[in-house]
Amino acid sequence: SVMEYLSPSRLKRFRTCPHQCKYEKFTRNPATDFGNCVHKGLAALLNGKDFWAAYRGEAGKFAVPKDKEEDAKGCLDFAESVNIDRESLITVESADGEVELYGNRYFQIDISKEWGIRGAMDVVYVDDDGGLVILDWKTGQTKEEDDLQLAMYALSAWKKYNGFPYIKTKFAYVQQGFMQVTSWDAETLVGALEYLKPLAEEYLN
Repeated sequence: SVMEYLSPSRLKRFRTCPHQCKYEKFTRNPATDFGNCVHKGLAALLNGKDFWAAYRGEAGKFAVPKDKEEDAKGCLDFAESVNIDRESLITVESADGEVELYGNRYFQIDISKEWGIRGAMDVVYVDDDGGLVILDWKTGQTKEEDDLQLAMYALSAWKKYNGFPYIKTKFAYVQQGFMQVTSWDAETLVGALEYLKPLAEEYLN
């Protein structure tokens, strides 16, 4: 049997409408284009490069309007206030990922014999007190509780980077300027797995 790697976005769509959504292609829109540009800029920033050069390079490709730069500046200011120590970085945009698809790196982590998780983590770094932090930049206007993505990323990180006392997932809503933080330990990670298993199995059948 072939290993299937499930991404948070695909499982999320499947959970919303089990049948037709399974093979639905991802569609672009102005909000996702802007989000991509901000992500590119923030990845550059963390890699010691210039936010604006990366943001504008991407904005040119996607024809993102010039007046969005004010929003981008707000995102940059909030991201800088998060104060990530570059020395503590483990990976940015899953540069240490197992596979390359469409020019981006992704991690692929086996969870069972039948399925695993595929995704890209925006930033992974070590906290001051030795825990592992997975940070996801969210550029959407609304805060959507996405427990599914949190659970999948926490589980993947637990398998991929083992040996940390705990894992924290942080969703940084850069446009609203607030952070949603969840802490994971052995018990809640087991809970995450129990929550994902039936969903994954249903998807595979």
